[in-house]
Amino acid sequence: MALPREYYERSSTFGYLHVVPDLAVFFLLLWSIGTAPLLPKLGAAVVIGIVAYRMTFILHDCLHATLFASRGENQAVGWITAALLVTSFPSFRRLHFLHHEHYRRPEDPQGIDYNGLVPGRDRILRHLLAPLFLLMAWERVGAYFALNHSGLSDEERAPARALQTGGTLREHAVSGVAIAVAQVVVVAVSTGMFTFWPGYVIYLTSLSTIGLFLSRLRSYLEHGNLSREDVDRLVARTHRSNVVERYVLAGLSFNYHHEHHLWPQVPSRWLPKVHREVTANILPQGDFSSSYVASLRQLARASRADATRV
Repeated sequence: MALPREYYERSSTFGYLHVVPDLAVFFLLLWSIGTAPLLPKLGAAVVIGIVAYRMTFILHDCLHATLFASRGENQAVGWITAALLVTSFPSFRRLHFLHHEHYRRPEDPQGIDYNGLVPGRDRILRHLLAPLFLLMAWERVGAYFALNHSGLSDEERAPARALQTGGTLREHAVSGVAIAVAQVVVVAVSTGMFTFWPGYVIYLTSLSTIGLFLSRLRSYLEHGNLSREDVDRLVARTHRSNVVERYVLAGLSFNYHHEHHLWPQVPSRWLPKVHREVTANILPQGDFSSSYVASLRQLARASRADATRV
């Protein structure tokens, strides 16, 4: 279905109104980790995981070249954001485009968050909470280096291969330099100009636990099975949601996920309108939920019912 041309209009004003506050809060929290007393330091350590996770939506929209009016702005902000999050912008872009092409299939690089899990049959709660114990960070490291693991199919090795071998030598070199420079800045700020060295470890730990937990939780609720009826479907679930959920779990209108998968080049600023005027009354039941909490409740009910049946 083609959308009117107005839905593809990009706005740099919109982009900066979302990027500047998150980056300002990010560096303020880093400085608090390095210099504040113990209790504010612990609070900042928790909140920075949420803010760093929110910055992935900035990175996401920049790789689609939809957050700002110009390609250059999207590239610049995307590279900077990726480097702050210890991520390669070109690699993230390649893997995300693979996700769009293959979501819910074995080739989906994001499938580690939801593929094959069935309520009542699998320990989904344990799966969702695993990042809080650093288990997801180890999973991703393992997937990256598992190209020759005999237990993986060709489809499952494809995302890791794309990450390692995709892109040019120049891209890999520039990514390495960008990450190194950005992390020097992060180290300086998070350690209070090198006076509290654990500050940087605290940041990395929050990023690898709280940030990855929120990412896995949202990904599962958007693409995972909430009941046995979802098992054989290609699910991309929209959540109408509320202000709190949208701030914590789905920045930049990411909760309109079905619409994003249908029209990935539509800027996020238009997705609520696309939902209201185009898709609200035609979404399949399994591709819509009133909120992320409602999806969690549905998942819990299905898990209990199936476990009792078994």
